[in-house]
Amino acid sequence: LYNLEVLMINYNVLQSLPNYVFSDLHELKELFISNNNLTRIAQNTLGGFEKLKKLSLRDNVITSVNKMFSGVVNVEELDLSKNSINSISSDTFKGLTRLKSLDLSDNLIKSWQVHSFNDLAVLRKLDLSKNRLKGVLSKHHFAGLENLKILDLSYNSLCLPASFPEGVFHFLQSLQILHLHHLHALKQNTLILICDTETRSNFTAAYPDQALKDLTNLQTLYIQGVSEHIGPGFQHLTQLQRIQ
Repeated sequence: LYNLEVLMINYNVLQSLPNYVFSDLHELKELFISNNNLTRIAQNTLGGFEKLKKLSLRDNVITSVNKMFSGVVNVEELDLSKNSINSISSDTFKGLTRLKSLDLSDNLIKSWQVHSFNDLAVLRKLDLSKNRLKGVLSKHHFAGLENLKILDLSYNSLCLPASFPEGVFHFLQSLQILHLHHLHALKQNTLILICDTETRSNFTAAYPDQALKDLTNLQTLYIQGVSEHIGPGFQHLTQLQRIQ
């Protein structure tokens, strides 16, 4: 199997993989280990894949991905969706300078360290939907993503507009499609703003237009609810074609 280019080990009951199990597959370009019961993958398991372009670990029970990808530095598509990943550190994706698509959807991520995406200069699509993201984001959470085209933050516990302060999208000036639907609203009937954990749709909320104003190439915005007014930040969105 020295010349094997595509390997699929999907829909099994794999719970672990031995170190260096793929060490002889130097020509491998696509590896799919989806729909198994993997909880972790050792650092040496994915070593030596200089030609690997696509890696899918979708639909497992992996909780941590730190120090997993040092042997797949040329990968272009990475699917980690439908796992149990709870955090992202600043060195998780270090060295993945050719990565174009990263799917982290449907995990348990509450936050990620700033500068976690510093090395992902050519990333085009980032999916963080269906996680447990909350709190206030900063521009440093998106540092390194100057060429990102599609960002999905939907179905999280982020609040509109409080989680998106002015300048948060400073590094995302190439962004064309942004998903901010199915987030939380804010109740302002008390002195403290409280994130509404019950209402995720059919509410009236302020759009985070001062944050959006940096997205000068944005073409499509998916956002929930109906704002009472379109703020001045939208004047900068000269490429915007659709709000849905």
